[in-house]
Amino acid sequence: AGARCDYLGQDDEGRAELSRVEAMLESLPLPRRAHVMNVLALSYQALDEPEKALVLAREAAKIASMRGFRFWRLVALSIVAVCSEGEESKDARSQAEDLASEMCGLVPPELEGSFREMPRIRALLSPFDDPTDAIELEGVE
Repeated sequence: AGARCDYLGQDDEGRAELSRVEAMLESLPLPRRAHVMNVLALSYQALDEPEKALVLAREAAKIASMRGFRFWRLVALSIVAVCSEGEESKDARSQAEDLASEMCGLVPPELEGSFREMPRIRALLSPFDDPTDAIELEGVE
């Protein structure tokens, strides 16, 4: 996943690299695993494989929630909001919005502006007619 630029336009090679990274997940410590699972989920989302993205994002959200990793939970929930449908999507979006708002209150005042400008945070805190559009249109962080 770290060699993202090397695989632009080479979906098959990129998928092979993602599979290699997935095979290593169990060997990673939990904080790193939650992070890598989110990166993998975002990668599968970009490759238009929402089911694979959902599996990874759901698990990343669980790990992040159990361990108190708010930012990684927020990222995972935002992926679930985009890749799932119906109530699951709405619920994930709502939880991600709540987390983004909560986190804004925890960031030191001098850093709050740049935190709010992060694409994923800005998308969650901005009102849109279709809530999934805000997250779906933002880039990978």
